[in-house]
Amino acid sequence: MEIPIFTVDAFTNVPFKGNPAAVCLIENELRGDLYQSIAAEMNLSETAFIIKRDSVDFSSGARFGLRWFTYKSEVPLCGHATLASAAVLFYLKKNVNPVLVFKTMSGELYVRQDEESLIIDFPLNTPNPQDQHEIKDLLKAAVGDLPIHEVCYSPATKYLMVRLADTCDRSQLVSLRPEAETLVSNETTGKIKCLIVTLKGAESTQSGYDFYSRVFTPWVGVTEDPVTAYQCSRRGGEVKMELRNDGRVDIIGQDQHEIKDLLKAAVGDLPIHEVCYSPTTKKLMVRLADTCNRSQLVSLKPEAETLLSNETTGKIKSLIITLKGVETTQSGYDFYSRVFAPWVGITEDPVTAYQCSRRGGEVKMELRNDGRLDIIGQVQIILQGTLKM
Repeated sequence: MEIPIFTVDAFTNVPFKGNPAAVCLIENELRGDLYQSIAAEMNLSETAFIIKRDSVDFSSGARFGLRWFTYKSEVPLCGHATLASAAVLFYLKKNVNPVLVFKTMSGELYVRQDEESLIIDFPLNTPNPQDQHEIKDLLKAAVGDLPIHEVCYSPATKYLMVRLADTCDRSQLVSLRPEAETLVSNETTGKIKCLIVTLKGAESTQSGYDFYSRVFTPWVGVTEDPVTAYQCSRRGGEVKMELRNDGRVDIIGQDQHEIKDLLKAAVGDLPIHEVCYSPTTKKLMVRLADTCNRSQLVSLKPEAETLLSNETTGKIKSLIITLKGVETTQSGYDFYSRVFAPWVGITEDPVTAYQCSRRGGEVKMELRNDGRLDIIGQVQIILQGTLKM
């Protein structure tokens, strides 16, 4: 078997800068373990596999399968390897289509050309109304006879959200005891990986909570996720979420004490403006105080082993350290950042925004009016060859 393979530096117009990814062109699906073996052989942050599937060939087809692997495991989404994949099709295979569609674990991703750049159209994973009749047995297993206000489903994330009627109260949500085995037996299609049961907060109380919720994920081996919003599981917990004017969400924990050793290992004694965590992506973002400067961010040398030893819960897979750009300069960068992901085998991810790693690189992002996100960057294709097996 021979597989065409390429190395592409994404988010740069200079060779050996940006974020490198390997790209393989696959006529048909490979044996399951072969993807991981190839990615381990390439030993880059990500190896992308473009699968031809229904397309006639890589030059005329518009729709392809796409999977991403680090040298340790498969990942559900990767921006720079998506950009690299589109570059191979557009620039080397001379694909004639204005837009390429990649079917991935995170739904469909779209990439189009814009002069010398490529633009990835990413979803914001907005949920859609779900017909309750189609999943009535699952709903019965989850909430019993409690009245339901609405049910929504996000196909990209495979999350199902059940909002109880406003006539329900917190005690009824707390008292729910869905059996993991029953939930799993009533959903065997693979379409649902997470079930959220939520309830509007009571305006007449002084709790200060906009809503309560419980999250069940037996399909991925977690009976109940202990913290989301005000979590009514036995462990409890609070998360504050703020929808910002720029269309993004800040997810804020109570304090930084729980991860103080990790923060110390990451940024030393540099002052911190805020820390945010996304449980869906398992990414922790540390924004340095505005009194810090780019040179201080560049000079950080966190040890991968120390980061790993200070976070062993599995809750964090990526650590982003970011800093606001300086308005008085002409750099044109809104922010600088560095990304460390030793939990998935990547000491430092080379490119995000203006990336201050040694390789450098630039990313432009635009939040569109239709609720999607464009990620824009240039690429350099630096290697092409054949993988023989």
